[in-house]
Amino acid sequence: MNDELLVSYLLGEAPPPLRSRVEQWIRSDSAHQRYFDHFQLIWNMSRQIKLPPSISEEDAWQRFQQRTARAEAGAQTKEPGVVRSMPFAFNWFRVAAILILCISVLSLFYVVWDKNTSKPVTVAAEGSAIEQALPDGSTVILNKNASITYAGKMKGKERRVELNGEAFFKVVPDKTKPFVVSVNDITVTVVGTAFNVKHTGDETEIIVESGIVKVARNDQTITLQAGEKTLIKATNTQLEKQESTDQLYNYYRSKSFVCDNTPLWRLAETLGEAYGVKIIIENKELRDYPLTATFHEEPLDNILSVIAETFDITVSKTDQTIILK
Repeated sequence: MNDELLVSYLLGEAPPPLRSRVEQWIRSDSAHQRYFDHFQLIWNMSRQIKLPPSISEEDAWQRFQQRTARAEAGAQTKEPGVVRSMPFAFNWFRVAAILILCISVLSLFYVVWDKNTSKPVTVAAEGSAIEQALPDGSTVILNKNASITYAGKMKGKERRVELNGEAFFKVVPDKTKPFVVSVNDITVTVVGTAFNVKHTGDETEIIVESGIVKVARNDQTITLQAGEKTLIKATNTQLEKQESTDQLYNYYRSKSFVCDNTPLWRLAETLGEAYGVKIIIENKELRDYPLTATFHEEPLDNILSVIAETFDITVSKTDQTIILK
């Protein structure tokens, strides 16, 4: 692709095969789309520029006609000169000047834009979860207090992202360019899939919703499929595959706490994370009590009331601590 072909496309002079080629090139990459948009913008602006001509086309044409008339009157035996209209030459000089200006400005803009968009980009979620589109078309939902850093245009052989905290990734497939998430000394590599990564304290949990995910740490590697997870502790050097048994991990995406014979301790743990409180189950026998219920955007007090009525227990509060007994 070159600027001359783009100009021909914008002027409507490109034949159908070349028009299809330009349109396919634009659709093939988001960077191509941005380049074309900027090119078209500057081209349209340049067409509005009126350059002051150094020569008046109308005056030049009149002087030419006068000289021709005098020559005919003084030399009747000579063949009259062949007169050709010349305004188009002056028009093309003007078009050429505009085109040079357009391409020069666009080239300078593209160099600066390309340099800036290659810089690392950091996206952080503070008090609530946020969704972010990535340059390759993938999306990431960051849980509160989480952040990611990636190259502005994701150039290179990999689409690499560094994660702090918890995030859910939905990756656009590209077998030629793997998507890699780095979390401390752990790397998660995928081609196109959906998965959740959570790092808190000295633990990292990876849960796969769809596709296949490869998890590597030091010299060990395991492969996870949909419905599987791994929990990696800093002190444990062994990578182990487990079954993902509940949907509580995606509460920050769905805004729901879905329990299906879920142990009470697991719900209490998730509620503590979501609402920023500490929940203690004082009676150890209560920890494994199963609960089946769905709480969608419910206040914490409402959820605790349902738990208390279901298991006939009491709930007490002290500052940021909640005790179930």
